[in-house]
Amino acid sequence: MGLKPPKGLKKCFRAFYNEITNRDVFSSGTVRDHYFEKRLFPDKVNVCVRHDVDIAIDLVLPLAEYEASWGISASYYFLTDTAPYRIWQSDIPRKLVELGHEVGLHSDHFYEQLALNRDGLARLREDIRKLSELCGKNISGVVWHGGKHLTPFKIRNYDLYKDIAPQRLNLDYHDAALYIPNTMKWAANELISDGENNLRFIPGKVRKTVKKMLPGQQLLFIGHPFMMFEQGFQHRMDYPNYPYLSPPNKRNFVMDLKSLVAYNKEYLGEKRTEKIKTLINWLEKTKIRYKCTQK
Repeated sequence: MGLKPPKGLKKCFRAFYNEITNRDVFSSGTVRDHYFEKRLFPDKVNVCVRHDVDIAIDLVLPLAEYEASWGISASYYFLTDTAPYRIWQSDIPRKLVELGHEVGLHSDHFYEQLALNRDGLARLREDIRKLSELCGKNISGVVWHGGKHLTPFKIRNYDLYKDIAPQRLNLDYHDAALYIPNTMKWAANELISDGENNLRFIPGKVRKTVKKMLPGQQLLFIGHPFMMFEQGFQHRMDYPNYPYLSPPNKRNFVMDLKSLVAYNKEYLGEKRTEKIKTLINWLEKTKIRYKCTQK
């Protein structure tokens, strides 16, 4: 029997974990397990659990302990110098490794190169080495970080290293392992992501997606700890004074409707999608704004 869900974990994610702990139906693993070692089971639904730690590092350990208590191994990717937390003074990466999780790097290094005039690849290699030392073992992978701070540069952090073999970076894999070859489409049968609060109006999608999975299929879950917990959990966001770096936008009704459409067109269907787009247009024309409450 595992731990109780950590305080504030949203209901839809409590349901997600409740489903995937059924070992007769599901097998869960890290990104390295699924996409590098290809540790997949034809008779079970293969769930890969990934977390990008953009902010709210304080939520990581309670979530990781909860997962580990139920036999779930997940991958946690950390930012370094551009984070609103101080990873180099933290013992959380080592604790995650001790719990059986994977720790990897969340790369913001092309941003560093263009905004701060640093050698992005040299900094990437340096952070791989430092994070490995912090964990007490070599990390295996890196995945890129997005955000509005990249908009002025019109780039993705992935562009820095996408054409470089991971082994040349002293890694086993990077994002290419998670994509269908020569595309940026996810190499999974289904994806669940909490990006940009897109699940606010359709929390039931999480359980419905899990329920429809078939043996042998792959489900990729991408969760950001600060999006997985109810609003009201305050987090220190002490960003370094770098160009365009700033806290995430405060969510509002219109923003969340836009992310709902952007992430869920297939799930919503054509008719519902068009209705929501019409509502968004009307709200923007009338300049009505609503505060976001994530309850």
